[in-house]
Amino acid sequence: MNMVHDTIRRNAVVLMALLLLMGSAIVAHEGHEEGSPSEGNHEGVSPEALKEEPEAEAAPERATLERLLEFAGKFHPVVVHFPIALVLACFLAETLGVLFGKSMFVDAARFLIVLGALSVVVAVPLGWLDAAYQDFSGDYARVLWWHRWLGTATGVLVILTACLSEVSRSPRGGLAPRAAYCAGLVMSAATMALTGHFGAMLVQGLDYFKW
Repeated sequence: MNMVHDTIRRNAVVLMALLLLMGSAIVAHEGHEEGSPSEGNHEGVSPEALKEEPEAEAAPERATLERLLEFAGKFHPVVVHFPIALVLACFLAETLGVLFGKSMFVDAARFLIVLGALSVVVAVPLGWLDAAYQDFSGDYARVLWWHRWLGTATGVLVILTACLSEVSRSPRGGLAPRAAYCAGLVMSAATMALTGHFGAMLVQGLDYFKW
């Protein structure tokens, strides 16, 4: 039990650290794009002066890092299906457990929410990387904003729900932790579905679900 708690806590810390790392990388990427000199800026400057610029040596390493980050972000559409399926399946298992009173559904739900918490630690940072290298404008940019921040909030909520799941099943757990876990699971499933909807709009188009 303690091992599960420690694992979830470590995942929460890792998620926050990865988000901070991805955020700094995104800011650096955007700042590099805004501050990159155009070809005409070197007009009238001798080749010798250009060679002396300290930025010239660091440019290849920065380009390689950016390409690696961009490539990693491309795996977000693949990885993100895991937390979506796991959290929704956990919600279904808990519902079946309440309806039929079978312990196998409750045990399955516990397993699914822990896996869901582990998967968001990977999916959320990859989503930030993927968004950093997209070029959306207008309504699509607004949808991306909602998808990114709602997805991040959902990731944190899933981890908290997994922690509540373990607390509610411990010998010292009571009605309050169980109620908090059920509320967290319902909100996690709802926000996960809504986040997935926004992601589908970015891929399929804004009018994809139009009646």
